[in-house]
Amino acid sequence: PRYSQADAWTQISQAGLEPRQFTRLRDLGNRVDLDVDPQFEISICPFDLENGSLSVFAEGAFSFWSVAIYNDRAQYTYSLNDGSVSGGILDLLVVNAFQRTQLQELGAEELEKRIVVQQDKPKGFVVFRALLPSEAERAAMDVFMAAIECADFDLSDIEPITTVEKDEDG
Repeated sequence: PRYSQADAWTQISQAGLEPRQFTRLRDLGNRVDLDVDPQFEISICPFDLENGSLSVFAEGAFSFWSVAIYNDRAQYTYSLNDGSVSGGILDLLVVNAFQRTQLQELGAEELEKRIVVQQDKPKGFVVFRALLPSEAERAAMDVFMAAIECADFDLSDIEPITTVEKDEDG
C-alpha cells in the first residue's frame, strides 16, 4: 500500500499539476516526495494523449540536460539527452498509435526534423532534467528552464506533402 501511494505517477497525478505544462519540481514543495539529485533542476509535464498529440521543445545549451517519458505506471518508455540532438534543439512529438498513423498518412516534410515517439498508454509524464554546475549559474538555469515547452500539437496544422505532376512539356 505504501508503494502504491508513493510511486511517482501517483504523486505527480495528485500534485495538481497543469496538464501539458512544465512545472519545476522545486515549486511543488512537499506535494511530491521524489528522491532526486540536488545538482539537477527538474521540470515535470503530465499528459494524456487522448486529448491530442504532445510537443516538447527546448532550445539552447546548458552543461547537460536530458528528457525522459514515463507512462502512468511510472515506467520509463523513452529518453534522450543534449548529446543526441542536432544544434542544441529538442523538438519531440509524443503520439499514440492512431496519431502516428495520421502523421504517416500526411507524410509531412516538417516531421523529418522532429523526433516522433509513440506511446502505448495514453497517460504519462515528461521529465526534463538539467545539471546545475554551480549556484553562480542559477539565473541562467532559471531562464533556460522557463523556456522549455510542453504543449498541444494539432495535427491539422501540418501541411501534407503534395506532389506536382509534370505536364507533357516537362
